[in-house]
Amino acid sequence: MQREFGQEVFIMRKFCDVFIAEAMALTAASMVYRVCITTCFPFSVGLLYELNKLSGVIQLKSDSKTKRL
Repeated sequence: MQREFGQEVFIMRKFCDVFIAEAMALTAASMVYRVCITTCFPFSVGLLYELNKLSGVIQLKSDSKTKRL
């Protein structure tokens, strides 16, 4: 129970960090040129999706190794 609650708090903290970083990146992109924001957002979302997928694969492999031991 404690571990699950701690993971939820950790996930929410990381979600806030990602949201703040995305807002800062979009602000910087809009200062360079207005059209940059339209390319920055889709590329950022795509990269976050791929990193999340990769993280899931790595975690699944890690979980399966600990269950074998």
